[in-house]
Amino acid sequence: MNVQIVRNIGELQIDKNEWNSLVLKDATNSVFQTFEWFDCWWNTFGASGELLILIARDLDADIIGIAPLIIVKEGFNKAVRFCGYNNADYCDFIAPEKKSEVVSLFLSTLMLPEIEWDQVRLFNLPEISPTGTIAREFCKDSSAVCVDYPSTPAPYLDVNNDPDAAKRIVGKYSVVRRYRALKKEGELVFRVLSGSEICHYLPVLFEQHIARWSVEKTGSLFNDERNRKFYTELASRLSETNWGSFTVLECDGSPVGLHYGFVFNNKMIWYKPTFDVNYSKFSPGIVLIKYLIENAIENNLDEVDFTIGDEPFKGRFTTGVRYNHNIVIFRRKLDYLFVMGCRQLRELVKLVAVKMGY
Repeated sequence: MNVQIVRNIGELQIDKNEWNSLVLKDATNSVFQTFEWFDCWWNTFGASGELLILIARDLDADIIGIAPLIIVKEGFNKAVRFCGYNNADYCDFIAPEKKSEVVSLFLSTLMLPEIEWDQVRLFNLPEISPTGTIAREFCKDSSAVCVDYPSTPAPYLDVNNDPDAAKRIVGKYSVVRRYRALKKEGELVFRVLSGSEICHYLPVLFEQHIARWSVEKTGSLFNDERNRKFYTELASRLSETNWGSFTVLECDGSPVGLHYGFVFNNKMIWYKPTFDVNYSKFSPGIVLIKYLIENAIENNLDEVDFTIGDEPFKGRFTTGVRYNHNIVIFRRKLDYLFVMGCRQLRELVKLVAVKMGY
């Protein structure tokens, strides 16, 4: 095997079908690894760092692995991250066959002196992926130090193996009560959008999300024009596939809830929901989820993946939880000791502050 290092997007010579065929065979196998996702993300956020794509080929020169990476400046450090890291709920190296060999080769390539970095931040690795284990083993035999950070929960609803449980969930009194209350306000219509309708409703989704999050300190991600551009371009690209899932819940023709999600690998991916704050007391978000789950049952999907985050509302609608692994590789042991020392110092300061009543 050998690795090609691509540092300029113009040098990336790979067919999207070849890229996606590897994704579909990989253990992670999510929309966040597709070429469409990478291409839209790079077009929008690529200027924030240095491109670093590693392509592994076998002895026949066939592509067997892809590592779409970016080097970004984070404080005083240069960090290697997966492309899409700030928008993707699942990240991984794409290597469906000989994963251990390919990932180890990628990590060895990263250790080359001409590739400058301080940390490799492998965040949101699905628990099904062996990448975390491979990285830990690699670091045992190198000068790098591998550290596990707290895992991230990703709740899901198993529809295929227990459809009756899914039906019971949408039939809960707490859910039906909100549905009936909203229905009294007008005729409810749930629709899957396509084509020009998606373009029409995207600005509505942005506006609703901004209004919904205006009371929070973080605000809406759609206050950033780059995110609006990314979501718009991605919606356009996914309209050419069957991976997009754009839905609206209308009350007397008015959009009271919208969901920007995906259907991939026979799973509904819960991604970016929003609702009209003027209908907040009727919990349109809960009613929207009810319709989405019923749609998943009707279309014989395997599950509804509520993606990362342990927000309380997810507990009402899920039957299980998976965990994403978060790993940081420090190039130099001294950097690792410094970061760990700073972390311990912060914890000590917090403890002293609490004891002193601050």
